[in-house]
Amino acid sequence: LALSDKGEPADLLLSALSARHPEVRYAAARVLETRGSDDHKQLAAGLVGPKIPDKAADIKNWPSEDDRAQRLAVLVDALASDHPLHRYAAAQVLTLRPQPKAFWRECKNLLGPSGRSRPRIPFTNWDSEDKTPRKKGWIRALFGKGDGQVSAATSETERLLESLGVTPTATSEELGTEAIAKLVFGAYAGLVRQAPTAGEADETHRVRRDSIDRIAALSTSDAIGLEAVLPVLRRALSDPNHLVRRSAVGAVRKLYPADSFEPLRLELTSSAADVGRGAVNELIARSGESEQAMALAKGTINAPVSEVRRYALSQLPQLYESGSIEPWLLAIESRYADVRLNVVDRLVDSTDERVLVALARAMESDHEDLRLKAAEALAKRGDIRTVDVLAGLLFSDDSAWEATEALVDLAHARKNEEAAAAATLALIARLENDPDKTADRHELFDCIERIASPAAAEFLTRVVITEPKEDDDDEDDRSWSLNILIDCLTDRSGPKKYDENGDLLRVFRDVDQATAIAAELVLVKDSSLRLSVAGDLLRDLPGRGGEELLEVLLEDRVEEVRVNAAEVLAHRARYMEGASTGALSSALREGKRELVLPAAEGLAVRQEPEAFQPLLLVLKAGEQDERQRAIVALGNLGDDRALEELEPLVDGSVELEPEDAAMAPFAVEALGRIIPRLDDQPTAERIRALVENLAREGSSQLR
Repeated sequence: LALSDKGEPADLLLSALSARHPEVRYAAARVLETRGSDDHKQLAAGLVGPKIPDKAADIKNWPSEDDRAQRLAVLVDALASDHPLHRYAAAQVLTLRPQPKAFWRECKNLLGPSGRSRPRIPFTNWDSEDKTPRKKGWIRALFGKGDGQVSAATSETERLLESLGVTPTATSEELGTEAIAKLVFGAYAGLVRQAPTAGEADETHRVRRDSIDRIAALSTSDAIGLEAVLPVLRRALSDPNHLVRRSAVGAVRKLYPADSFEPLRLELTSSAADVGRGAVNELIARSGESEQAMALAKGTINAPVSEVRRYALSQLPQLYESGSIEPWLLAIESRYADVRLNVVDRLVDSTDERVLVALARAMESDHEDLRLKAAEALAKRGDIRTVDVLAGLLFSDDSAWEATEALVDLAHARKNEEAAAAATLALIARLENDPDKTADRHELFDCIERIASPAAAEFLTRVVITEPKEDDDDEDDRSWSLNILIDCLTDRSGPKKYDENGDLLRVFRDVDQATAIAAELVLVKDSSLRLSVAGDLLRDLPGRGGEELLEVLLEDRVEEVRVNAAEVLAHRARYMEGASTGALSSALREGKRELVLPAAEGLAVRQEPEAFQPLLLVLKAGEQDERQRAIVALGNLGDDRALEELEPLVDGSVELEPEDAAMAPFAVEALGRIIPRLDDQPTAERIRALVENLAREGSSQLR
């Protein structure tokens, strides 16, 4: 400033524009703006003088205002002196600024007579006067004052332009003003951009705020203009410091008329959520002003910051009547997947046809979570279009489980066999297309079981009959697949029926299909699977085909399978109307010990006399559990010849062996079963009286 007053080139001022400290750069830019104006000298005095107290009483001992101005002028001249000792003396005076009295005293001494070669050196040692330090940022505050208008070009300006390499032309005054404006604008823009990274200490936010104000003021300059200012302010809207962002918001709004929506549109582009939320609030409040305002308010869900979009979505219902689905329909059309994802759940229960269209479009999104959400919502409505989307998601590491559950929901949504079949085939396709062994086979099989569609029968049959390789770890899949297969063949639409043991009596959807599948299954090498086929599939399978397969199993090489087949035939004889007993009679005649009891039990249910002797034989010579079954079977047979074997077992006066006495409860049950089958009425009444008497007076076990 002092050199400028002397007409010297502004080399130091230009150097200050590239100083390390932001406040110095800001001050240099402000000086360039004020060159040649009345503020020039005031800035110089403010820089070198002490802090002016807030209270007038604190400056009563100071020199007069004119005297102070004279002393400061001398100090400024000394700082710009060509003589190094003069500059040193002036610099020493500057160190006394925190002590105003000492400062003015030594400043006055600079006015006194002294040789040019030996100026008076100020006294800066200890002084009893208290120090009054400047507040932090006082230089920035000093240069932030004034109107900031770029001064007209002068001879100093011309010298400045020469130092910048600009040669004045015939219109040098106009060109000089524009060049200075561009120079200081660049300095301010650089200061605004010099923001710390997130988490670092912010020591320059005040300078950035003041620079924003200066940039806004320069927007009216012909040399700068609005187009150059807006990119800088747009960056400032995303500044890490909230105070800087607030200044940027105020600066942007000064650039446009009060009723303009352009500032709000710019604020929505900020990466700072608080700026965007503020714009959302104002747009929602002004949405009734015009169609443009309403369109902008609705468009807030497309803000570039996810937090702002989420906030805008929460405010969107204010534009519509309470309970309206319009805001959600609007949101699901957003270009951002996170917005669409947030509203899918809100539309699940809506019956509006537009919702189906919107969800169908959402399934076409590139965003996996959105596709999943939309597919889940439509699957709960039974929309079969979701199968392709969900089938693709079965290969996802993040969404596979949700996709399988959605396929189950699809199958059960409307009890649609077509949808259930499509969902099942999608699950099967994932099981078959698993080269990397990444599929959750347990979950996939579980979902197939829960859907229980006949469409799975072919695949499950193939799994069961395919012999595993030595290194195959899917052996457990065969047993589980057989159980699932039987469930898929079972018709669950009618009322359930159970036998006397509480076991479900199955009804099959397609008897011919079930019979054909059973014919393949009885040939598997695994005896445990053949055992399950007999007990779980053939037991309730009507028709002659099931009996023929059981007759095959009666000749099985594994005893347990043969016994189970005989027991199943006995069960069919009891519960299935029209079931034949020919196979049981043949087994009884063959005399295989393990088949005698189950075959005789089946014949006894049909009251076939040929069962009497085998049952009596088992009662006499069988194991304890076999004897119990034989006694009950004799009751089912209804042959009065069995009474002479049964009555002694419940007669308390007869002394029995312990193993015979343990048969008493079963004998009571057999007597109860035999009563309605006795032809002799007196005998039937006698047995009834015996059973009733045991019910009243017998042991607790018999009762």
